Amino acid sequence: MRIVVTGGAGYIGSVVAKQLLAAGHEVVVLDDLSRGHVDAIPAGAAHADVSLLDLPALERELGWTPRRGLDEMIADAWARHRARPRGYGD
Repeated sequence: MRIVVTGGAGYIGSVVAKQLLAAGHEVVVLDDLSRGHVDAIPAGAAHADVSLLDLPALERELGWTPRRGLDEMIADAWARHRARPRGYGD
């Protein structure tokens, strides 16, 4: 399956992406790196450096529209708006 992991350059998203790759899925990490780190993206995952809110960029980078282009999306990006452990992402 082709699975997009939003926030995949953060701690939790990168662990999820790595597990999906190990299970044999095609993984695309969608992360604008405003909080994540490019080094956290697991080897083998594609990286789309775009905002989840930028629909034209999503269409361009992923071939994605709300009706086609991916099998699943795991949304971890929301976590960046919540409280973070002290020192994480600073």
